[in-house]
Amino acid sequence: GPHLTGKKVLVLAVTRDSDFVPAPGASTVLHAGDRLLCYGLRESVRHLADEQGSVESAREATVTA
Repeated sequence: GPHLTGKKVLVLAVTRDSDFVPAPGASTVLHAGDRLLCYGLRESVRHLADEQGSVESAREATVTA
C-alpha cells in the first residue's frame, strides 16, 4: 500500500469494510478502499489525495474554539 512517512499528514484512524483501526502504527498497511481520518495542513491532505488518485475528494473541516 501507499507509504505515508514524510507526507506531513497524521492518520488518526483507518476504516476498512466494517473494521475500525484507531491510531494506526507505521507498520499498518493501507489497502484500496480504506477510508482515512487524517490531520494535517490542508495543502498536505489535498496533495496526498491527488497523489493517490482518490476517488472521493478530501473533505475539509474547520474547528473553531
